[in-house]
Amino acid sequence: MKKQLILMMCLITIIPMIVFGAFSLISTTHKIQKDAYNMNEQNVELVLQKAQTLVNTELAMLQQLATNPEFKEFTPAQLPQVKNLLVQTSQLHPELQTIVFSNKDGQQLAKNTDADLDNVSDRDYFKQLISTQKQVVSDVLVSKSTGKKIINIVYPVFDNTNTLTGMIQCSLPLDSMSTYAKEFSINGQTAYIADRTGVILAHPVAASLDTDIKSTPSFQQGAAGQSGTLTYGEGNDKKLVSYVPDPVTGWTVFSEKSYNLIMEDYYTLLYNSIIILAVSLLVAIAAGYIFSTRLTRPIMQLVEVTRAVADGDLTSTWTIRSKNEVGALSDALAQMTGNLRDIVSHLKDTSLHLASSSEELTASAGETSYASQHIAESIQEMAAGSDRQAEHVNYTSSTVHQMADGIQNIAGSAQEVASTAVLTSTKVTEGDEALRAAGHEITKLKSIFGELSGSVGNLDKNSQTINQIVSVIAQIAKQTNLLSLNAGIEAARAGEHGKGFSVVAKEISNLADEASSSASQISNLIDSIQKEIHTVVNKTEAGSQEVEQSIQAVDTAGQSFGLIRQYVQEVAQSIQSVSSASSNLSSGTQQVIQSVNQMSDITSTSVGEIESVSAATEQQLATMEEIAASSAVLSNVAQELKVMVEKFKV
Repeated sequence: MKKQLILMMCLITIIPMIVFGAFSLISTTHKIQKDAYNMNEQNVELVLQKAQTLVNTELAMLQQLATNPEFKEFTPAQLPQVKNLLVQTSQLHPELQTIVFSNKDGQQLAKNTDADLDNVSDRDYFKQLISTQKQVVSDVLVSKSTGKKIINIVYPVFDNTNTLTGMIQCSLPLDSMSTYAKEFSINGQTAYIADRTGVILAHPVAASLDTDIKSTPSFQQGAAGQSGTLTYGEGNDKKLVSYVPDPVTGWTVFSEKSYNLIMEDYYTLLYNSIIILAVSLLVAIAAGYIFSTRLTRPIMQLVEVTRAVADGDLTSTWTIRSKNEVGALSDALAQMTGNLRDIVSHLKDTSLHLASSSEELTASAGETSYASQHIAESIQEMAAGSDRQAEHVNYTSSTVHQMADGIQNIAGSAQEVASTAVLTSTKVTEGDEALRAAGHEITKLKSIFGELSGSVGNLDKNSQTINQIVSVIAQIAKQTNLLSLNAGIEAARAGEHGKGFSVVAKEISNLADEASSSASQISNLIDSIQKEIHTVVNKTEAGSQEVEQSIQAVDTAGQSFGLIRQYVQEVAQSIQSVSSASSNLSSGTQQVIQSVNQMSDITSTSVGEIESVSAATEQQLATMEEIAASSAVLSNVAQELKVMVEKFKV
């Protein structure tokens, strides 16, 4: 980390300086180049102004002479005055070599000297003046008398009618032009002038005079009337040159400077920047080393403490009094260690409690599994009893149907007796036989009512047994629900490790609720069956009483058979009573049949519900076995948690 901090300090120091230095160098280079361009262009303008001043001065002088009446109105008689005027003018302008007045034919008429007069009609400058009738500056010429370079400046002379009558010319030596070039060749700059043909006519270095530069781009652009600045050459020969044309003389003025001289300031700045960068790098390395040492020392201390905590030692202590981020890290580590110490202590207690709770849960799961198995066996027995009860109910239903048929027969016989009661006196023998048949049928009816009463009693006992079994199932479901609640509480205490057990406890609770609901339904059905059974019992008892009364009536009829004739009316009334009672008994029998049918349906429903309860109990048994297995796994997890927590020192 120390190396990284040192590297970071170096980067933080160097990168901005490099960026700033590069930006400064680029800006400085542009500024140096711009300043060099400006200085070169200003210098060439100054040289041009100087050259133009020289030529313009002579032009102004010639213009003044051309307007003089001695020249405008020249006559041969005025020749001495003209010559005298030329001499005076040359004295005022000693830089001029000659001043000559010529006519429009090119014949020289007067000079400021005593030299011979020539005809210049064949000269280019004369032809140009005749053609344009404007002042003309000739090409660079070589003087015949001195052998030096000169230029002829020619100005036209017009009379009062504005007719060309002649010209005034002066020969201007170009020695002063090199003097001007030297004057403006300063600070590494070189000023020089080239004529129209591209030959250097003024240069601070004599050896460079008469050099032909017509092939250079700068001269070509200047000769084309353009001005500007460009560079040419490579390496150490690279130069910056500014050029501007003189529209009067046709010359091109140049100011040239070596590119290396221009970039000297750039190289100096680059050298200084490198030195500053190196010094800054050394300072950054030293500062990075100092700061990294101060920063990493407490960090390494915290690393050692962290390693001790990672090894399980939560008793380590340290002292860091820094108020920066490292101090905040130290405080956070201390708080974390304290929290871990509290958590591990709590985990130790929790693991012990979890181990004991898992053992208790395992034992409870075993007991619940045994109880569920017992419930399943009881429900199986109850299902078998329900099947037998269904058989009895079917038998009872058959018997009641037979009894109903008998009662219907009795009712029919009673009606026949009633209809034939008036014939009883004549058919005593037949009545005796009929009375015996009635006694036999009543005896049979009594037997049927006895069997029905016994079956109904058995059915009542079976329904009471079923009710007791349902109470046991409800009690078991309630106990199972309590066990599920306790298991859910223990799962919640176990936290993350008890999530699976919590799901199992919830399933047990659902099964217990379903068993309780089914038991409640069965109990309601049993109550309804018992009510119907009580009704059947009451109806049976009523039927038995009626049968007893019929038997007594038959006995009375047998004993008093001799008095039948006397009491035919009474017998007829009694037979009507029997007929009415038989009708009532028949309707009661129908109600008994309906009750028995309902009891049969209820019994079938009870069998189905008992089978559902049996399946749910088997599922509950399987669930309890899974709970037992999960409890064993939970016990193992508790042991592993206990072993892991014991690794920490608190």
